[in-house]
Amino acid sequence: MSDEPKFLDVDDETPQPLSLGGLRDALRECSPEAPLMFVGTDLPAWWAGLVSWRGIYAEPSVKYSGTAATVADALRDIDEAIEGQRVFRGWKGGEFQYGEHDPLHVDNEGDYTGDRRIVSVLPREGAVLLVTRKVERYL
Repeated sequence: MSDEPKFLDVDDETPQPLSLGGLRDALRECSPEAPLMFVGTDLPAWWAGLVSWRGIYAEPSVKYSGTAATVADALRDIDEAIEGQRVFRGWKGGEFQYGEHDPLHVDNEGDYTGDRRIVSVLPREGAVLLVTRKVERYL
């Protein structure tokens, strides 16, 4: 059995996926110290930073891991990307920077498991939850 979390697909209506700036705006409404984790996974999955998405290198992806992270960690990563303080490298080369209107995917570096996106941010007591869904078509 793998130690890497796997997302479990849920059949229901898919809200509009959040852009990089949309996620930033939603997280700014949350407590910075709150743990930030994904829901709908078979193992605990936490925010682990931003990378270039293997599906389209010119778009960002959130990577995830089994190590706890906070809203403040995510906001730091997002702000660095949007403000141009970081250059991302594509899986097969190229350098990219991301802006607030870029679509945001969920996949670890070098992985392509389909077009999974963050569709909701749910502040709860003790944690902030990121809800994801696979998108049938690239929007």
